[in-house]
Amino acid sequence: MIAVRYGNWLYFTLIFLMLGATILLLWLTKKKGKRWADRFVFYMLWINFALHFLKQLNPYYMAEFPFSLTRSSPENLCAVLVIAAPLIYCFGNAYAKDYLYYIGFLSGWLVFFTPTTAIGRDLGNLENAIEVFRFYSCHAPLILGGLMMVASGNHKLDYRRLWAIPFAFVLVELVIVINAIFMQLVNIPGWATSWQRLISRDYFVNQSLSFGPPPGMDKVGNAWFYYLYMATLTCFPLGNGEWFFLPAVWIGPAIAFGTMIAGIPLCYYWERRHLQEDFEAFLQKARMRKAVKRR
Repeated sequence: MIAVRYGNWLYFTLIFLMLGATILLLWLTKKKGKRWADRFVFYMLWINFALHFLKQLNPYYMAEFPFSLTRSSPENLCAVLVIAAPLIYCFGNAYAKDYLYYIGFLSGWLVFFTPTTAIGRDLGNLENAIEVFRFYSCHAPLILGGLMMVASGNHKLDYRRLWAIPFAFVLVELVIVINAIFMQLVNIPGWATSWQRLISRDYFVNQSLSFGPPPGMDKVGNAWFYYLYMATLTCFPLGNGEWFFLPAVWIGPAIAFGTMIAGIPLCYYWERRHLQEDFEAFLQKARMRKAVKRR
């Protein structure tokens, strides 16, 4: 059976193909210029948007109808971004385009390294082959769209706007939670059998960690992480050995910490002069304050 499995030749081949496509398109962006990149990203994101809904024509999805309709909803972080990306690109402000770049780049590559939907599917089956191809091809624009937008100069990054990323992330998680609640209210067949099941951390609706970390983390979390998180008022012990996390909101502090670590490296290539100028200004002010104190 031919299938993508962690560490096998197909797993790495697809990662290297994506890396090669990224290098090629960045080279073309530099060679052909800003207008070419603008048109390429525009059509790529809108085609990806359309395919998010047209995938319902795949026999793999038709067999699960009407539950398959939920797969074209904003059910997870990548689905929200696939739907929102062309709108952000055409109409979004600087903060929204920052989100498209940072989160699109990171979430897209995360999917290529942890392709949970593709793992183990027999590619000898045509329906599986179509679905795996769709899975990889719909995440590639999340990496390329924001990267080409920034590399071409169609959007200018500013590290001072990084503070907004955690808030935008929480807002997207709220969209996922609201979508889950809506699907529960309309009683989609195959959906959660109860509200308790819906918010369970081991249910598939929690694939973007909207309702908390997976139960597998509890052994580590109970040792230190959850108790540390209680200080943010987004995590509470229930008294029966279980933990409750405020849906969507709970992940904000973790994303804020991650933004501090990953934000600067992801924008440094384009923002290095700005960073250097601000650092030098900071040092100059520090020297002035020190000189004043000496007087």
